[in-house]
Amino acid sequence: MPLSYPTDLTDEQWSLIETLLPPAKSGGRPRSINLRCVLNAILYVLRGGIAWRLLPHDFPKWQTVYHYFRQWRNDGTWQRINPQLHQWERTMSHDLPLLQAMGWWILNRWIPQQ
Repeated sequence: MPLSYPTDLTDEQWSLIETLLPPAKSGGRPRSINLRCVLNAILYVLRGGIAWRLLPHDFPKWQTVYHYFRQWRNDGTWQRINPQLHQWERTMSHDLPLLQAMGWWILNRWIPQQ
């Protein structure tokens, strides 16, 4: 998957995050949406400071992206992802501003502190 935007996850970043996302629910239709595209769209909105409705058309529909964002906020997915990415960042001595920015935006702007 080629990077289309500066906010898109690299293969290495995606491999870290992919396992932290909730699996598809059992029963019903299989998941048809690409979660990497959804996450790239969320990062695009958060880093760009744009409205959900202004997502470029090469991302999934804004309603779908927002649905996943809210679902992950409400079920604690973001709160599980951020500490693991932070720990990985510290132990690997990487300098990946996208991961740092993602954690900062998610925790400080969109998730109510408990």
